[in-house]
Amino acid sequence: MDDLIKLVSEKAGISRDQASKAVDTVTSFLKEKLPPDTFDQLGKAVGGLGDMAGDAAKTAGKTAEDATNVADDAAKTVSKAASDVADTVGGLFNTAKDAVSGVSGQKS
Repeated sequence: MDDLIKLVSEKAGISRDQASKAVDTVTSFLKEKLPPDTFDQLGKAVGGLGDMAGDAAKTAGKTAEDATNVADDAAKTVSKAASDVADTVGGLFNTAKDAVSGVSGQKS
């Protein structure tokens, strides 16, 4: 597998990390699209392909979980901010209402 990553890195002119991600992506795609026995034969020819597909799937699952957690945290933050704004605006209206009532009361 290292040979494939090295080849992709050299031919595409990208870093080893980028090449590894590209190979992970292609491996996951092939595992999803090919019949299992065909993918296994390909894995034997390339070496380590099945392990890389499993690692890529785990990484994708973790990334999706992290994204969900970030979205949940953002939703909580936005909800709290909206509540704080509503409280502040409500307080301002009450203050303005009291001020108007006070002025109206003096004119009567």
